[in-house]
Amino acid sequence: MILQDIKNLLINGNNSQALLEIDKLVDPDNLQVKLLKSRILYIEHDLNGALSIIHQILDKCRTEEQRKIEFCSLSIWFGCSFNENADLQATYQYLSRAEKLFQSFTHLEKDDLQEYIGIHLFNKGEFEYMIYFWDEPKTYALFEGNLESALNYLNQAVVAFQAASDKYGIAKAYNKIGEILQKKGNFESALKFLKKSMKASQQVSYTRAFVISNQYIGLDNLMRGNLDTSLKIYMECLEISEREKFDIVTAYNLRIIGRLFFVRGELKTSLKYFKKALAKSNTIGSNTESSCNLFNLTLTSLEMDNNDQANKYLAQLQELNNVNNSRIIDLRTKLANALIFKRAKRVKYKVDSQRILEKISDQIIDEDNLYVFSMFNLCTIHELTVFAMLNLCEILLVELKNYEEDEVLQQAVGIIQKIRNIALTQNSETLVVETLLLEAKFSMIKLDFSKAEKLLEQSSIITIEQNLKKLSYKVENERKLFQSEMDRIAQLAQKSAKVQDNIKHTRLEDYLTTMIKLFKYNEDSDDLGSQ
Repeated sequence: MILQDIKNLLINGNNSQALLEIDKLVDPDNLQVKLLKSRILYIEHDLNGALSIIHQILDKCRTEEQRKIEFCSLSIWFGCSFNENADLQATYQYLSRAEKLFQSFTHLEKDDLQEYIGIHLFNKGEFEYMIYFWDEPKTYALFEGNLESALNYLNQAVVAFQAASDKYGIAKAYNKIGEILQKKGNFESALKFLKKSMKASQQVSYTRAFVISNQYIGLDNLMRGNLDTSLKIYMECLEISEREKFDIVTAYNLRIIGRLFFVRGELKTSLKYFKKALAKSNTIGSNTESSCNLFNLTLTSLEMDNNDQANKYLAQLQELNNVNNSRIIDLRTKLANALIFKRAKRVKYKVDSQRILEKISDQIIDEDNLYVFSMFNLCTIHELTVFAMLNLCEILLVELKNYEEDEVLQQAVGIIQKIRNIALTQNSETLVVETLLLEAKFSMIKLDFSKAEKLLEQSSIITIEQNLKKLSYKVENERKLFQSEMDRIAQLAQKSAKVQDNIKHTRLEDYLTTMIKLFKYNEDSDDLGSQ
């Protein structure tokens, strides 16, 4: 069998057979043979095997005639090496070397390299995308840390992969495009690309790309509040990832399933999945994922009134934080600590909780960075910060009831406005509406009925314009409550009633508690949690 026959096996999805046939070739040390084998291993996600071969090839690429082989090898090397634990400077050096070679090729030379050009363009798109989140773009001369640039590279990669009939590359590129569009809030477009990725994956039995695209479709349903559908999808993904031994994918699936059971209020089942997720993330050495699991285990234990267990998970989270210089791990640790203090009976601990939550709320977060925002997820810096702010508002509300100080009321309103700013930058119209409703209630407490009415009107307009059907019912109910309670609150004010009476009639306390506990199961929700 000649090399082209093996390439045809690969094109048709017969990876295992291609791997068997390539080992039978007479000249296994031929660089073209080695390169093709490394590509098969790369597709099969045997990254260590692929890298071992790539290093052998690069050691022998010392002449001008071998620069095509070098370019192809560098493209595979980057694809195998680039992950959350990668040395960005080192990977950038390989990527920039590949780019220099790419620019040196004539059009005729490029025609013979379409699949590897596709990989190179995909790598550029992924690097552009990742430094948007991970690092300062100015560190890398070739890149801007710009999502539009990332999408441009990925769309070029699709064209190259199509020219090479490389459905593996097409599936990966469509998947990454869908992921980025989802983070930008372009949910319908994202869904189209994710489904196209799944279709291309199925044509060549590319299980890894299939399951990752399906995960993002599960996340799409999670954002929309379709929790049953989301859970079904993630369960399917978990079965595949466990069978195929996709460990990092398995860890992610276990955590999301744990979170889904948490939002349904099935805390024992939630705890079971979070424990499995923690064990898996510890095994693969993903500290970021482990910290997320430990935070969720702490939160779940608190909801189960198991404070001792919550403290044990917090201790593990603190140990992890001590050995990692990570803002997200530090944030999870501080927030978990604050939530435990908040549950304590003694006033001194509640004061400590308030102090921590205020520090979190005062921290500057990069509002330009887009994430798929949802309190159902409760994983990103933005989600955790908003969660901290809501918990702080709840503490301030208790303080307001006890002491009736205007300063406390103003602080709470200021925090709500901060939450709305985050919601606006993260394209979360749902959270914008929720904060408008909250601020309207605080305005009623202050007897500023004109402002309350304007805020309610603004929230109604958003739900209509964004077609947030379920939330629009909630807004209308709040407007009816406003009309029914406005006169009563005004009459109480004339009688010098206490602020806590106004709080009672606005039902502010119940509303805020419900916002914090967004994990309550809501089967018929059809609103998009982040638009």
